[in-house]
Amino acid sequence: MMIFVLLILFLAFWVLSFMFQSPVLFWIGCVCFLIVFWKSRKFEKKEQQEYEKELKSEEARERNRAKQIEEAKV
Repeated sequence: MMIFVLLILFLAFWVLSFMFQSPVLFWIGCVCFLIVFWKSRKFEKKEQQEYEKELKSEEARERNRAKQIEEAKV
């Protein structure tokens, strides 16, 4: 989803650079594209780490429940 927003942003600056015949707008678009892409990758990595942490804690809870059930049976 984010890549489409980035593509639209880049294309908008590309079109503006041709409309106003200004290569500066093209480079501004490139810089904006790279900044937003970098931020989105950083955000995705953070989400992935949180998901893995949550998954590990869920697995630990399941192991603890299994131990409690075994102890209750004995």
